[in-house]
Amino acid sequence: MNQTVSDSIREIEKAARHFSFVRTVERVDETRYSVKYRLAISPSLFVQVYFNVQNGTAPVYYQNYLLGEMNCSQLTEHILTHVVDGDADRFVSDPAVGHFLIDRFFRIGARYPWNEALQHATGETLRPEYFAKHLQ
Repeated sequence: MNQTVSDSIREIEKAARHFSFVRTVERVDETRYSVKYRLAISPSLFVQVYFNVQNGTAPVYYQNYLLGEMNCSQLTEHILTHVVDGDADRFVSDPAVGHFLIDRFFRIGARYPWNEALQHATGETLRPEYFAKHLQ
C-alpha cells in the first residue's frame, strides 16, 4: 500500500478519537489511493469520511456538513434557551438574537478554531445531544 495512504489512515484514526462524541471508528473501504471511514456518533447516527490521496481531494468534506449542522443546532438551542426564553417566534424577530451572534460569535472572527468559537458563544464544547434533539 502507498505510504501516503498509510500515513493518512493513521492520521484519520488518531484525529477521530479526539472528538468525544465519536463512539467508534470503522474503516469501511480501502483502495490503493483512498480510504472510507464511518465515524459512529450513536447506533443510528454516523458520518462517513472519504479520503482520496491521488487526486488531491483529501479529505472530502462530508464530515464538515455534519459538524456545521451540529454547531447550528447547539447555537440555536443556546439562543432559544438563553436569549429568547424559549420563544421560537422571537428567534427571527428579536434584535437580541442578532446582538448575541455579533457579540459572542461573529466578532471574534477567525481568532479561534471553530470549536473554541462555539465554546465562547455557548459556554460548552460541541455536544451531539443538541443535534439529536433537532432531528426528532
